[in-house]
Amino acid sequence: MSNDAPITLPRRKPNVLWWIGFEDGLIGMSLEGIQQSRDVARVLSTRAMWHLGEGRHADAWRDLLAVHRWARLVGQGQMIIEQLVAIAIDGIAAEGTNALLADARLPAQLARQIQQDLAALHPPARMADSFDGVERLYFLDTVVRGHREGAGSFLGSISMDDPDPSTHPLNYVSINWNVVLVKGNAIYDRQAAACRLADHAARRKALAQIENELQQMERQFGAPSNWIGGAMSRDKRSDLLAAAVINLLASATNACANAEDRANATLDHLRLAAALAVYRTQHGQYPESLEALVPDVLPQLPVDFFNGKPFLYQRDGTGFLLYTAGANGIDDDGSNELMSIFSGHSLWDFDESERTKLEGRIPDGADDISIRVPRPPFELPKPPAEE
Repeated sequence: MSNDAPITLPRRKPNVLWWIGFEDGLIGMSLEGIQQSRDVARVLSTRAMWHLGEGRHADAWRDLLAVHRWARLVGQGQMIIEQLVAIAIDGIAAEGTNALLADARLPAQLARQIQQDLAALHPPARMADSFDGVERLYFLDTVVRGHREGAGSFLGSISMDDPDPSTHPLNYVSINWNVVLVKGNAIYDRQAAACRLADHAARRKALAQIENELQQMERQFGAPSNWIGGAMSRDKRSDLLAAAVINLLASATNACANAEDRANATLDHLRLAAALAVYRTQHGQYPESLEALVPDVLPQLPVDFFNGKPFLYQRDGTGFLLYTAGANGIDDDGSNELMSIFSGHSLWDFDESERTKLEGRIPDGADDISIRVPRPPFELPKPPAEE
């Protein structure tokens, strides 16, 4: 289970805004440093695995805990990209932490310390704060600058198929830019409020409504017939411009919220995995059920955010499979189609022929988030054959 993947912002098109000459606005801020912050996590995680391989468990955890904390430092920013990078960094730390917890040589005292340290960590991302803060400011700043450029130049530059946006007809008619500001602010209010809902079902419903409205806006400003009607009505033109700008700038709420949910589920998994490691150091083996962790290791079992039920657990030989049914609410036996995981096994741990067989056994739409122990042994690449 890895979150170390390229980070992209859904829906918003900053390269398009550069064409409008907004490179010196909020939307044109350089994010290079934020993206490169993942390199810190990779370096520390790599050193942690070296320490683990050499049997220096405490040193390994020191590095991994630093990565977990680094993720939360990055996540203090209020940009969506900062939240997504924080999630990715915490995913790198989670991979290493899982490997450390699964190591049979892990000392009992350190297992307890890891459990305590993980319990003290707060979630790495705060999407609601981003929608309420800098994301909203991106929108407001860009609308104000678009007003200065003129509606026609704004939309003509966005389409990038107008050789001279300055002659666009909308530059010569009146636009009520307050309509754009009011409607945009309302969307960001609703995005933030939806992300703060504690009940997952209510949250999904609210987010789906926002996504549907954004899609309707896209169809609205994309229909030529609507713009023909807008030629005669200032209110109609203003509504269409609002739909165009909001659709351009608003990040895909569902994608951002789902990333946050997965990060929170991963943190809960790590905490349970640490509790299971503590139990193993005390009893020499993993428990048959999670209930055995209470009350000696945990005061009570955590519940799955997605459905309010205990996490799913299967004792398997000398290890276990721990997973959540995910956002779809279906028990897919620890499989995840998007991440190429079958029953807790990453398909990339198998050779090509076996990978092809298992890939067909992953249920369509499976989105379980899982941890499987023991982990497959890591094999160093074979040296090239001598000529």
